[in-house]
Amino acid sequence: MIKIGIVILNYLAYQTTIDTVSSFDLQDKEGFEVFYVIVDNCSPNESYEKLKKAYRGRKDIAVVRTGNNLGFANGNNFGYKQLLLHMKPDFTIISNDDILLPQQGLYKWIVQCSREYKFAVLGPDVYSVSGKFHQSPLENHSRDIHECRKEYNELRKKYIKCLVKKFLKISGYQGTPVWKNDAYDKFTGSMTLHGSFQVFSNIYFRKYSQPYDTTTFLYMEEDILKLRCDRHNLKMIYSPDYQVHHLQAIATNMINKTNYDKELFRRKHLIHSFRSYMALLKKLG
Repeated sequence: MIKIGIVILNYLAYQTTIDTVSSFDLQDKEGFEVFYVIVDNCSPNESYEKLKKAYRGRKDIAVVRTGNNLGFANGNNFGYKQLLLHMKPDFTIISNDDILLPQQGLYKWIVQCSREYKFAVLGPDVYSVSGKFHQSPLENHSRDIHECRKEYNELRKKYIKCLVKKFLKISGYQGTPVWKNDAYDKFTGSMTLHGSFQVFSNIYFRKYSQPYDTTTFLYMEEDILKLRCDRHNLKMIYSPDYQVHHLQAIATNMINKTNYDKELFRRKHLIHSFRSYMALLKKLG
């Protein structure tokens, strides 16, 4: 029996999380033992109570709550630690709370990729339903620290410009960014995997005790994960043979009511995460 652990981090959007779990529940589990940990990241609404009630009596689901909002990386790290209290998984899926699975065969796909590629981290084709584009794989950031500093400074300038435009009530911001992706239909072992859905094998956890670096709150976790894997020659595999649908930015939209608020939120946390990325880059030499 192959053991699959699933960590789903909820913030505010409990109904979307319930829909995500329902989508997982439809997957064929023959030959697999599946256990879910749903982490409510200290939502300031009734999320925790709603989720506890929804899964009361489910022995394959643990609903837990953090003491404060830990952000993406540490919220999922918290969930992984909780998972280990219930099972020793062969594979661990870290999924956003706004993911739907339109096709069968998820667990068999994971096992097949493990047998063929001995991956440490695996990612599927991630299709943004709202943006109507393929989000994974991502282009890697430059490994040159000078290029990183340049991009960091550009981020700071854009944040200030956005702040000024909001204050002056200047229109022009178009909403959530969409990027061109010519690589989504090609297998690769050299690019960064989108963070909304990632599969970790125990090969990864032999080097690292938890999925993500602890120094970010939101954004760039996948870029730092790529640095980690490169450091130890751990295989990060993208396979388009399985696709997930990403509803995208549900909780962010609930927090931030205007497009400028959303962009300020995104750029603020990107700046912080970029500092963490550059610090790790320096550390790795």
